[in-house]
This record gives sequence, C-alpha cells and structure tokens, in this order.
Amino acid sequence: MSISLNGYATGNGNAGRREPPGPLQNIMPEKLGFGNMCGRFVAFSSGDAIADRLGLAAISDGARLLGPSWNVAPTNQIKIITRDASLALRDSALPNGPQNDVVGTRKESEVGSSSLYLEVGRWGLVTPWDFKGPGIINARVETVAEKPAFAGAFAQRRCIVPVDGYYEWQKTALGKQPWFITGLDNSLYFAGIYNQNEAGANVAILTMGAGAEVAPIHHRMPISFSDQLIEQWIFGAPNEALALMGQADKHFLKWEVGHTVNSVRNNGPALIEKVHAAISLF
Repeated sequence: MSISLNGYATGNGNAGRREPPGPLQNIMPEKLGFGNMCGRFVAFSSGDAIADRLGLAAISDGARLLGPSWNVAPTNQIKIITRDASLALRDSALPNGPQNDVVGTRKESEVGSSSLYLEVGRWGLVTPWDFKGPGIINARVETVAEKPAFAGAFAQRRCIVPVDGYYEWQKTALGKQPWFITGLDNSLYFAGIYNQNEAGANVAILTMGAGAEVAPIHHRMPISFSDQLIEQWIFGAPNEALALMGQADKHFLKWEVGHTVNSVRNNGPALIEKVHAAISLF
C-alpha cells in the first residue's frame, strides 16, 4: 500500500522536518492512507538497550541518537537491524542524522558475537519508479517474493525493525477503537525489507493474515519473530526466510488505549496507558 502525505513528515522525533497542517493531524489513520496493518508503532527503547539485549556488533550514531517515540508514523526515521555495516556510515546523510561519518561502534567488551548492526532508516520503501513519494510502508508476505516493488529487497535486503509495540484500530458500533499490542516480554521484532538511496535506507514492514488473538481487532498483523530467529530471517536464503512464517509470534499482550493516539501530533508514554484491563493472550 502506498501512502501519500503531500510530502510532509508525520509524528514526533523528526525535528527540522515539516508536519502537515493542523486539520490533517486529527484524521484517523486510514484516512491518511495507512489504515492497513501496520501503520503506527511504539519505539522507546534506546539503541544501546536494543544492542545490549541482542548482542549486536555495532550501533550507528544515528541509531544511538534517535529519540524515543510512542507514536511512530510513516516517513519517520526508525531503528533497523541489518547485516550491512556500510549503512551505519550513511546515517549521517539522513536529514536529522549526526553530522559525521563515524560508526558508533561499541566498546570491545560490549561487542556481541553477531554480525548484525543497528542502523537508522526511513519508514516507507522507495521504488525506482516512485523515488519521490513517501514510500510503501507494508508488504504482504504472500506476494513479497514476486511483486517487482519488493522482490529485490526481499531477496537481498531483509532487516528487523525492533519495536516496543504497535497500534491497531478496531471497528466497533461506536467507531474506531485503538488498541496497543506488544509481545509477552514487551518487545517485538518486525520482519522488514529495505532499499537504499542517497538518503540511506528506506523500509517496509511485512504483514500476514492475523492469528486468532489479533483477528478480532484487524484481519492482518505485522510479522514478528523471537530474537532467536533474527539472524535466520536476515541471513537465510529467500525460501528459508519464507519458511520462518510458521514460527512467527502468535501470542501477545493487548489492551485498549485512548483516542489521543489518533493524532500523529501527540506523543509520550500516556498514549499506551490502559483504558481497560490488560488481556494476556497466551
């Protein structure tokens, strides 16, 4: 699904970039063009915390400096895990990246055994025939290996988007009800693909048909893996990557949240506060 936001960045954590005029901020997500899964997520864990948790080899300066957000929207900068160390050197080319070309490598005692790197990318996969648009935020796993927009990235440039949860809007008789969904350990590792251009990496998140626990809210959900499967997703052959779908996360915590999240202008921990009791789906 391609979104169009009239060239404006949305959400917080992107100082120096324009936001759409006021009335646009309060339109529901699907009216902005990203009503399909997954259109908003939460990323407050620091780059150092993610690298420590996963034993990553290095962190780019951009990933280390990227601030927390409880309302990440398309076109925002996001943290991504890749096998491409050269991306770390390109973070400084991003509009809000650090003004140097030094990879934020970790102390030798802190370097993990993996060959993975925490970088910064822009949410919205840019294709050669639409390189000026905001990009495609989601790719369906059922067709990701076949569609021209995704096939090359899927074959050669798979990544992980580490998040602390995501939002989904459930259709009810009273209107759209936002939910916050997270993993049983309060983190999720989304399957992603990326392309590269002069501005750095641009990313799409893969989706699949929703499992029984999410289906009452939405018919699709982002694909997330346990941390043990991250390297298999990134380094495996395309057919091996597709075979991992049967091991994608199926159990989540979820709860209803307030409608303040509807506006991409709003941000902060209060957005994920429960308005009803939490539901453990295990």
